[in-house]
Amino acid sequence: MKTVARATLLLFFILSTTQLFVAQTEGTAIWRVTKFDVTANVQQSERSLNGTTTITAINVGTAPGSTFTVRLNSKASVKSANVSGAVASFRATPESRGDVQRVVVSLPGPVSPNGSSTITINYLLPVEANTGISAISPISSQFLPLSFWYPMPNTPFTLRGVDTAPFKLTVNVANVISSGIDKTASATSASFEQPLFGQPFFVQGEWDKVEGAAEGKGITAYVAKGATAEERKRAEAVMAFTAAARAFFA
Repeated sequence: MKTVARATLLLFFILSTTQLFVAQTEGTAIWRVTKFDVTANVQQSERSLNGTTTITAINVGTAPGSTFTVRLNSKASVKSANVSGAVASFRATPESRGDVQRVVVSLPGPVSPNGSSTITINYLLPVEANTGISAISPISSQFLPLSFWYPMPNTPFTLRGVDTAPFKLTVNVANVISSGIDKTASATSASFEQPLFGQPFFVQGEWDKVEGAAEGKGITAYVAKGATAEERKRAEAVMAFTAAARAFFA
């Protein structure tokens, strides 16, 4: 009888735990980013970046989503939010992890599972002091992903991990380096399209190009203007390593 009672109690515990798990996971909207489209206007005199980011995302959850949450640098001020071209309301609150804020955008209507939405956020990010991940100066400027300079649903500090997706990046300054295919058509701005999964970033400055030869043909290294012979030698070593990796994967 004791064995039967214990088995019954164990079965009841398993069923209760399963029901609790289902109750906790049902009815959740989960957004997966399918594309970032970022326009960055670097304002030298104001030492700020005026950004507009459009995020296309699909609801891969199990319930309709009525809000869309992004994380952004805590010092940024959000000016406006749009959903599919229509003005949307939003609220910003501090995030507990990382130097970011949470911006919750209200959607005009629930987005069903497997449905998609396009959210555009305009914001202003001041740069009080230059660092290795965000900087604005007459010599060079840079904004790397860890500065949280563009809105993203998830960061390295969130449970799901950082969002990566194909992206388009447009910057209003010249001599910009980023990831993807260089689509620049102007001498005063830069544009890149990355069809692979990645995170938007850019580095701007004055560069000398070091072109690869032989096995490294088609590979270019960018070094600071007026680079020394030793710096060029290191660039050639990096290109040789890249050429070997390319040959290996081919």
